[in-house]
Amino acid sequence: MLPLRFAASSRRRKVKIATAIYTIAALVLILAVILPAAGPEFGWDFRDYWLAADRISDGNSPYAPAMLDGPIDAKGSDRYRYPPPLAVALQPLSNLPLQAASIIWLAMGIVALLAALQAVNRLFTTDKHLPFWHLGLLATLFIPFYVAAVEGNVSLLLAACYAAVLVGSWHARPALTGAGVAIGTLLKLEPALFFIWLLARRDWRASIWAVVIGTIIVALSLLAPGGREGWWQYPDIIQNILTGSGDYAQNGAPLIWLERMLDPTFHSLLRFIVVILAIIAVIFIARWQLVASFAAVSAISLLSFPVLWLHYLVVLLVAGLALWQHRPATRPYLAAAYVTAATSLSVVSIVLLLIAAAVGEGKISLASRLSRQPETVPTSSDSRSELE
Repeated sequence: MLPLRFAASSRRRKVKIATAIYTIAALVLILAVILPAAGPEFGWDFRDYWLAADRISDGNSPYAPAMLDGPIDAKGSDRYRYPPPLAVALQPLSNLPLQAASIIWLAMGIVALLAALQAVNRLFTTDKHLPFWHLGLLATLFIPFYVAAVEGNVSLLLAACYAAVLVGSWHARPALTGAGVAIGTLLKLEPALFFIWLLARRDWRASIWAVVIGTIIVALSLLAPGGREGWWQYPDIIQNILTGSGDYAQNGAPLIWLERMLDPTFHSLLRFIVVILAIIAVIFIARWQLVASFAAVSAISLLSFPVLWLHYLVVLLVAGLALWQHRPATRPYLAAAYVTAATSLSVVSIVLLLIAAAVGEGKISLASRLSRQPETVPTSSDSRSELE
């Protein structure tokens, strides 16, 4: 027993040393690389959140008056387009100078992303765990991470929400799963597909938790100064966003490519059809094994919306890491997805992840023979008792 105890102590010491080294390296990365390289672009998106939180603090709606005037383009300044809870939560940062608040927000995002990756990393058997510093490199060498860090958007926090959905589902912790879905949906619309996924998997407890936690967050935001006015205006904000133009060269959404070939009068119908097809796909994919199903829905959640900026791909680190650990046959596809995420063809990276999910499920015949492994996770909540 004594040698084993010393070995465990040695491993813990190495983890602490690696964590300290990576923390220092991350600080150097932020202060010496990201901030100087970004220049005036640093915190561009966070500035919108900061202004919205400041308006909420003053008892006003978080939305700029111009947001209510008509269609809202996908780009522009002072374009806070999220539900009021985020602005309510960021009120303390609105009391700080913008530069200081941006740095704190970035630090929060990095911690959230690394915690999410570590949680996913520890889902599987000990011999498959990656060292923590490997996770740090995996994140910081991923080009979408750099873009998200520079612009200061919600993608880093959103990755943590995606991880909560996976970890909660794996361990049959419905409150954690529901929290990931509820908070993610209140940050962006894309994670709402995971609520459909939960229903299709008959995970009733997690679905109920998602509704309860979402309701509590909405109720708390209604109590904040300006929160009620913000929620009253939010349906108009959604309508203006959906009718606005997303036709920019940096927008990699396949939906935009289709819209360029159609008369503008058909754009709304096309978007509706794509959403319906995405829901049908999620319902079908919900039957897959948990990790493969989660990864596929993560990819669909990005492919089915009319805006796809490069930083959105940060959330795919969660699904990619889970597949890498759980289904070794998917690794060539995941490596290709990781590399292509640094190019203008970001949609290719998402499609490769979707293919990797199909490989993990055995839906691709060639990979099916390579990836046959005993299942360790139930395909639905009905069979969770087998884990216990």
